[in-house]
Amino acid sequence: MKHTLLAFIVTTTAITACDSKPPQDDTQPDGVIPQHQLDALEKSKNVENLLKEADKKRSQSADGDGDE
Repeated sequence: MKHTLLAFIVTTTAITACDSKPPQDDTQPDGVIPQHQLDALEKSKNVENLLKEADKKRSQSADGDGDE
């Protein structure tokens, strides 16, 4: 009985370990970078552009005020 159970466990483990296809996960991203990270990157680029524009306006107004 013990030998039969042990043989069954070893055989089952060997068959399971030799499965050629890995399990498919539906949450895998389509590309290398997941979409939520691409969205966050796009938002940060928009914030960066907004800050650059604000800095440009601030420096132009500071340059105009110093001439008087």
